[in-house]
Amino acid sequence: MSHDRRSFMKFAVASYGAFAAWMASVKTAAAQRTQVRIATDGIPLPVPYKRIATEEAWTTPEIMAEWRKLREQKPADEPGFLSLWGGIMDRGDDDPRGIIRRLLEMDKGRIVDMDAAGIDVQLLLLTSPGVQVFTDHDKAVKLAADSNDQVLGADRVVYAMDYPFQYLIHEVPEVDSFPITLEEKKMLFQGNAERLFTLKPRPA
Repeated sequence: MSHDRRSFMKFAVASYGAFAAWMASVKTAAAQRTQVRIATDGIPLPVPYKRIATEEAWTTPEIMAEWRKLREQKPADEPGFLSLWGGIMDRGDDDPRGIIRRLLEMDKGRIVDMDAAGIDVQLLLLTSPGVQVFTDHDKAVKLAADSNDQVLGADRVVYAMDYPFQYLIHEVPEVDSFPITLEEKKMLFQGNAERLFTLKPRPA
């Protein structure tokens, strides 16, 4: 009989331990669901680090206007562009996601969206297809230059963020040839990335 009692006690203790572990996992899962609900309700959770969103899309009013013209022409050699932007442009102001409005927003509206998502820093890249769809070379170059002038400066560019879509062996000498100061080149190639990602400066 005593043997049976010992067996029962061992079984009871083991069962309680398993039950306690299960309850702990349930509480943890519930807490995680609560955190997700808080985050998706638009209240960013405090975290001990920076949230940096990379390759965030944007475009300029001038490029968007040219895209609209191109879309009306329906070029046969740009099916991807027509498929991507046709429906978005058709919805216009009725788009519940406000895609075009948000792509063009570079001021308070974008900051509001970032705050709602808990984003501290965005790395902006001209959204697809950029100026690559324009067959007029001079127009494409001007639109690209204008887009840089609107939002960029030497302290706001991190080189090769769109890697590997460019050939660095060719691009680095081209950037080195830019008519900018040595200090600006240092920011573009190194300093801005060190500041953004809090990296330790490379020894000289």
